[in-house]
Amino acid sequence: MRVVSKKKLNLMIELALRDTGLHRQMPGSAINLVFVSKHQIRRLNQEYLNHAGPTDVIAFDLRNGEALAPPAGEKPVAAEIYICPQIATEAANRYQTSPQEEIALYIVHGLLHLAGYRDHSLERQREMRAAEQRIMARLKAEFKPEEIIALDYKTIP
Repeated sequence: MRVVSKKKLNLMIELALRDTGLHRQMPGSAINLVFVSKHQIRRLNQEYLNHAGPTDVIAFDLRNGEALAPPAGEKPVAAEIYICPQIATEAANRYQTSPQEEIALYIVHGLLHLAGYRDHSLERQREMRAAEQRIMARLKAEFKPEEIIALDYKTIP
């Protein structure tokens, strides 16, 4: 898996940050996207969320923790979003979308969690899904996920 256009990926994330309101909460900060295997996301899910089995995306808010100082010239990391491309591919087959669209959705989902959205109750899930749909519609009007992410499973340059 690799990023085809870092510029478009950054623009897509900026749009999503604005739509979630996070651009005001994380000015001058970076968000790391980390692509992991199904085994790795299962382990993270168990270790940090105490949930059994793999999941599609996990977001970690690092704004209130003991973060390491960034290297000179780099932005401080405010959050990390872990995404499993294998699960994205499985979901794309199930929902008749593309894996790249699923990954874009997982980025939006992670950002919404960082913005305070929760999905532990049916009512909260509905709110989150509505926000996801609104943001995804806006993103898809601007970008094609396939122009941003390639699924050849190579490392990100």
